[in-house]
Amino acid sequence: MRIGRDEAGTAFERERKFSLPDGAAMPDLGVLGPVSPMRTLRLRAEYFDTPAGALARAGLTLRRRSGGEDDGWHLKTPGPNGSRLEHSLPLGAPCRVPASLRATVADVVGEDPLLPVLLLRTRRRITHLFGESGRIRTEIAVDRVRARPLGELSDGTRSWCEVEVELATGEPESTLDEVSSLLLRSGLRPAVHASKAQLALASCAGRGTARDTAAHAVTAELARHFGQFQALDTALVTDEDDAVHQARVALRRLRSILTVFGRTLAAPDLPGLVSELRWAGVLLGGPRDTEVILALIDDLAGEVGLSVDDHARIRVHLARRHDDARGLLLNSMATPRWDALHERMIGHLLRAKASRSGRRHASLELRRLADRADDRVRRRLQLAQSHPGDVSLWHDVRKAAKAARYAHDVVAGLPGSRSADEECASAWKDVTSAFGDVQDLVIARREVGLLGGPTVGTLMDLADRRADSALAEARAALLLALPARAPDLTP
Repeated sequence: MRIGRDEAGTAFERERKFSLPDGAAMPDLGVLGPVSPMRTLRLRAEYFDTPAGALARAGLTLRRRSGGEDDGWHLKTPGPNGSRLEHSLPLGAPCRVPASLRATVADVVGEDPLLPVLLLRTRRRITHLFGESGRIRTEIAVDRVRARPLGELSDGTRSWCEVEVELATGEPESTLDEVSSLLLRSGLRPAVHASKAQLALASCAGRGTARDTAAHAVTAELARHFGQFQALDTALVTDEDDAVHQARVALRRLRSILTVFGRTLAAPDLPGLVSELRWAGVLLGGPRDTEVILALIDDLAGEVGLSVDDHARIRVHLARRHDDARGLLLNSMATPRWDALHERMIGHLLRAKASRSGRRHASLELRRLADRADDRVRRRLQLAQSHPGDVSLWHDVRKAAKAARYAHDVVAGLPGSRSADEECASAWKDVTSAFGDVQDLVIARREVGLLGGPTVGTLMDLADRRADSALAEARAALLLALPARAPDLTP
C-alpha cells in the first residue's frame, strides 16, 4: 500500500488480518462512511528466506512482488506498538536480493543464502474508506490466495481467502477497531497467522529430502557457499578488505563442488552454470591477482636490491592494472549477465533433483567421488611429468588439485566423518598452497617482464628460483596427498 510511505521507501504498517470462512460474506463497508469502488489486482510475490527459515523465526518477511501499485522488493520488520516497518526498493532482477535489504537482516541470516521459498498468486479486491475531508482512512483488501512452496518444500498448492485492513498514516487506532467490529459481526474471524507466508509454510515444516543422502549434502554445501558469495555483494562494491578474495574462493568452491559432485543432482545445463561461475571468477581474479603480485614484488624487491625507479614503475603499472580490473568487475556486476548468474545458481538449488548417485549415503558416495577427483589429478600429473618444461600442464595439475581439495573439504565436514578425512583435506590444502605460490610467481614474472629495467632482470631470476622451489614443494606434497594406488582411468 502506498499510503504512509516516505521518500526513503519505508513505511510503518498498522494492519489487522481476518480469515473469510466458507459461507461468510463481506459486509457493506458503506455503513462506515464513503468508500471507493472495488478495484481488482492480480499480484505475484516470491518470498525469500534462508534454508533454515531464519527470517520467519525472527518475524521478518522478504518478498519480491509485482502486479500492484507498489511493485518491488519489500522487507517487513517489527515496529513499535505492533506495527511493522516496510522497507521498499524497485523490482530489479528476479533473484538478486538487493544488497541494502540483505545488509538490514545480516545479523539474522549471517552468510546463509536468501532463496525463494514460496510463490503466492493473489487476486486482490481493494476499496478505500474515506473521511469527510476526502482523505483515505483505511484500505480494505479481500485476497484470494494460492500458495506454492518452492524447492525442497514444494508439495502442491494451498488456497484460502483473507481480508487485510490497513490504517492510513495519522488515522487513530479506533478506526481499525470500528472496521474490525463490522467484519467480526459479519462472520469473519481474526487471522491466526501474522503473514501469508507464515500460513503457507506452516504445513511444510520438516519436509524435504533425506538428510543423509549425497544430494542433500551437496545441495547444502552449494547453498552455503552461494550464501557467502551473495553476502559479499556490498563489500565488493565498496572494496572492503579481502572481499574480492572471499568472493573468488566462494565461486571456486561452487565450481569445484559442481564439477566433482555434480552427478549427484539431475539438473539441466550443468556445464553452462559452471561456465558462468568461471566467468565471474575470472573477473574477480583480475583485481585480486594484482593485489597479491604487488605484495609479492615488494617482498622480492628488498632481497634483490631492486632500484627505486624500477620498483616505482612496477608499482604504478600494477596499480593501473588493478584499477582497470576493478572497473571491469564493477561494470560487469551491473549487467544482466551478473544478475542471471544469481538466478541460474538459485534455479539449480531449487530445481535440481537427486539422481541415482545422489540417493546414496552421503559419506560413502561423496568419498568415492572425491577419490575420483584424486584420480583426475594423477592423470594430469603423469602428463605434466612426461613434459616437465610445459608450464601449462602444471597449471592443469594445480586446477585439478584445487577441485580435489575442495571435494575433500566437503567430505571432512560431513557428520560422522573420520579423522582420515580431515588428514586428507589438510594434505590437499598443502598441495594447493604450494601450487598457489608457483602461480603467483609465474604471474609476477610475466607482469614484470613487460617493463624491463636495469634491475628487473635480477628480480625475474629470483622469481624463477622461487617458483622452481615452490613447484618442488608442490610435487612433494602431491606424493603425500595421493594414495599409492592405480588411478581410475574413467574420465
